[in-house]
Amino acid sequence: MRFRFIVVCVLLLLGGTSALAQKAPEKAPQKPGDPMGENFFPPDLLLREAEAIGLTAEQKQFLKGELQTAKSRFTDFKQQLQKEMATLSELLDAERVDEQKAVEQLDKVLEQEREIKREQLRLLVGIKNKLTAEQQAKAREIKTELAALKGQGKTPPPPSLPPKMQQVQTTVKEWKQQGRDLSEVAPLMQELEPLLREGKFQEAEAVVDKILDLLNKKP
Repeated sequence: MRFRFIVVCVLLLLGGTSALAQKAPEKAPQKPGDPMGENFFPPDLLLREAEAIGLTAEQKQFLKGELQTAKSRFTDFKQQLQKEMATLSELLDAERVDEQKAVEQLDKVLEQEREIKREQLRLLVGIKNKLTAEQQAKAREIKTELAALKGQGKTPPPPSLPPKMQQVQTTVKEWKQQGRDLSEVAPLMQELEPLLREGKFQEAEAVVDKILDLLNKKP
């Protein structure tokens, strides 16, 4: 069995070599003039892809703490915004609208919306500044790949699959260096490749689990 073929199969879902990402554009499609979407990373994406991005335990704890605090603050902001909107609606619903009061109330609504955006910016800036340049590059790569998949109407792989693929790659290299027999793995690799290309990730992960069972056997 050719080791090179094995490595190519294993790398299908890893950074920069995913078969699904080969046709991805260099830039993720973003709304024009959306600096927050272009320059920041969704916190849930970072936590979901923590292992692929290389987040430390301290960084993950920081993220979770920031999200918990933000959740509480945004709940308060939302309730206050709803209250101001309700007041504005009452003023505008009158048969004769008091222009001055309506404008003043609109200012309150806009100020509440601005406060929400300011809080969003503070959250995203704090999170981005916590990441290293390498982690930001990896997060940007993952975000681009997911955007490409979404644009093609495809479902991205589950978060559990890429780490398993990475483990397969590492273990296969170790086996090769040790001169161990990889013939049992070859048929499963051949079975895995079309599943990945077709986006059948549930079936692919089941095959990967079988491969790991074989690779984790003691010599």
